[in-house]
Amino acid sequence: MSQWSSYVRLEPSELEIAREEGFACAVHDPLWFLCRQWQFGEFQGENASSPVLLQYTIESSPIETADGKDDLRVVPAEAILESEVDDWWTMGRRIRLGMIVSNQLDKASSEYEKILFKNPPPPYENFQGKPDGLLVWKKRVSLGLSDGQFGDQIPPLSESQPAWESSELVYQQASSNAFRTDRELLVVDRHLGGRLDWYSVRSEDHQVTPNNVQSKTFETIKTVIPTVLEYPGSPNNRWWQFEHADVDISSTIPDDAHTSTALLTELIFSHADDWFLFPVQASTGHVVHLKRVWVVDSFGRSYVSDEQVLINGQPTGKVRWPGLSFPKDWKLFQVEDMDRQGLVLWNVADLPLQSLPIERVQFGIDEKSNLLWALERIIDHRDVECREGSKPDISPSDTRSETQDATKPRDYVYTPARGITSYWHPYMLSETRSRRLESARLADLNQVPVVPMPEPEAVVLKAGAGVHSISFSAIPSSGMEVERRWQLCRDGNGEPVLWIQKQRQVLRSPPARTLRFDLMENSDVGIG
Repeated sequence: MSQWSSYVRLEPSELEIAREEGFACAVHDPLWFLCRQWQFGEFQGENASSPVLLQYTIESSPIETADGKDDLRVVPAEAILESEVDDWWTMGRRIRLGMIVSNQLDKASSEYEKILFKNPPPPYENFQGKPDGLLVWKKRVSLGLSDGQFGDQIPPLSESQPAWESSELVYQQASSNAFRTDRELLVVDRHLGGRLDWYSVRSEDHQVTPNNVQSKTFETIKTVIPTVLEYPGSPNNRWWQFEHADVDISSTIPDDAHTSTALLTELIFSHADDWFLFPVQASTGHVVHLKRVWVVDSFGRSYVSDEQVLINGQPTGKVRWPGLSFPKDWKLFQVEDMDRQGLVLWNVADLPLQSLPIERVQFGIDEKSNLLWALERIIDHRDVECREGSKPDISPSDTRSETQDATKPRDYVYTPARGITSYWHPYMLSETRSRRLESARLADLNQVPVVPMPEPEAVVLKAGAGVHSISFSAIPSSGMEVERRWQLCRDGNGEPVLWIQKQRQVLRSPPARTLRFDLMENSDVGIG
């Protein structure tokens, strides 16, 4: 049996093995490939070339402040817009300046008690009763002090006005105090505090450079090489390349609410290999305008984004290509009222260090009392209930209990008012100003003589020397709160930048308090 099997077994000869044919992947049916190309629509392409060289012209205009002192190429925009007049006065500087002039103050003067620290926040309790440098500086004229007596610790003078609009409780710039370039103004409208990016401004056409002053706007021509767009999980840019096993295009779900996913889906399923990128060199703190784009493809043909380009009156042979022009039916990263070629590059504060709240004030419309309440929650870094002088109100409806015998006649006493307490400040409709709520002041009617309630201490509840008013449209129905915090970040040169930021947020429910006047209460009702 074994001898018979040796005749029917076929064995290849090693000399006839051709390994190259196994790796050649020879195509025996080119018509099939042509049909597949036709099914994929490759024969419908109007331009089968790729860009190999690109030249662009960019116009840059530096962004400046109204006073020209701060450089937006170095200092973050938030520190310029949100800064307050007294940002320089940190707690350390207030203590140091108070100690410098403490021996020069007249302790018998009537003004001396007004310049002392009163209940300073922790950990500065040991400076209670010591001179406050900030108050000393503000009252230096009445105290008979000169600027030279403060040494080199003199605060810088700032001519710019704060952008905080106290009646609207937002940051609002006027045209006279707006950011500006040679050709336009960049006005901040209703900024709520926080990140200040390109979408926070609108453009106004205004020629701010006089004719006799040289413009700071400059043009730059750059030549770059475009590259194919690639991103994590992107498909291969050639039709016949094998995809990587980690690429799962179906995992990207189209979402009409997010523009990025809609664009990604369109990119993948329509023209996955037709998107190219080219770098544009620009500096922060500038408004850049992409003026002209010139592309050379792999066939040596030239395309430009503008009309026929002339050199010395002679055409250059470049062909205008409408596809290189900016689209007119949609926009992205466009500032309001600015041309489509313009792009604002801010120097923003990315994730600055924040302190605990310096102040927290809540606002809410009380329809029962027909008032707007402004409730101070945190003052000078501390909760109001922990501060000296706070008087918590005891509501009789919650803590009083009946102790009188029901079989005997009841005796009543007159109570002028209930519900009046510290840190609750009412705002009433103005009789002279339309749709404005003006600050009012309650009084403790239960004392004889009547004692007015303390005035607001929060900065957001003050408006200079006049009466603070709030626009009726500034307060949502659910209420809102405004916080003040210290912000610390680094500028473009690595130097620290410190400022106080106000930021408003919407509440879930407004604060409310019930006021009652002229009450007749049982004289035998005890407080439990």
